[in-house]
Amino acid sequence: MARFAAVRAGSAALTLLVMTAVTFVVLQVLPGNPALLILGMGADPSAVARVNAALGLNQPLPVRYGLWLWGALHGNLGTSLQFGQPVTALLLQRLPLTMALAVLAASLALLIALPLGLLAAVRRGGLIDVLSVALAQIAAAIPAFWLGIIVLLAFAVRRHWFPAGSFPGWSHPLAAVAALVLPAVALGAGRAAVLTRLLRQSVSEAMRQDFVRTARSKGVSPRRILWRHALRAAAIAPLTVFGLQVGELLAGSIVIESVFSLPGLGRLVLYAISTRDLPTLEGCVLLIATLVMLANFAVDLLYAVLDPRIRSAG
Repeated sequence: MARFAAVRAGSAALTLLVMTAVTFVVLQVLPGNPALLILGMGADPSAVARVNAALGLNQPLPVRYGLWLWGALHGNLGTSLQFGQPVTALLLQRLPLTMALAVLAASLALLIALPLGLLAAVRRGGLIDVLSVALAQIAAAIPAFWLGIIVLLAFAVRRHWFPAGSFPGWSHPLAAVAALVLPAVALGAGRAAVLTRLLRQSVSEAMRQDFVRTARSKGVSPRRILWRHALRAAAIAPLTVFGLQVGELLAGSIVIESVFSLPGLGRLVLYAISTRDLPTLEGCVLLIATLVMLANFAVDLLYAVLDPRIRSAG
């Protein structure tokens, strides 16, 4: 198990390094000069040159990447061009909200997909199966931002059950959770739909395998067969998709946080793009990529727990 984890960790670290290099190069070669964004388009050329020197933009690209990577390894991601404060501090301020939103949306997706997928698989062709498939198709077809607008109008503007936007801060825990419920619904509904359909298909296939028929012939209860045997054998594919959905949740937060006026990491990414705040954008990309890599690393470890053959092959 230790060797398997070490190999997966090395692969994740190498992937993260390549991703940061590509992202850094792409952002650095985009047209436009960050110094002009700070000083204005009519700034004196000498002042622009001084700002470029202060930002390190007058150095070769490999040198800039090496300095940025060295600073990132020590927790220094530079200073935001728009906010005037360290990027690391800025990310730490915005990260808790986005993480809470992603965790809430993922939990909601699991709470919906697990019972619906299992019931649909066990009662294949029945009313629950037909309804779950129909609801899953509808939920998967609706874009997250559109669903966010719908639930915002239905449950915040008209019913006043939840806040219509903004975030009260973590000093008011109940109000903070209430402000994240509707965004989590908008983010989690589509993921729940995908997981429901995939879990239904995987469990249905597992229930037709020989080991399930053998367990039935030995008198094992249907509930034990479902939870102890079929679900464990069918969990690999849904677990893979769920790991990929972590990245989708973080990417989807860019739009959802704008719809609900949430001061999270996604909204910071959108603002950094619109203002070409390169240090902030590079820090956001690095943080999001690291979170996605950690999530996929955790999924790889769960693979090994569920199926020892994967651990021995790795």
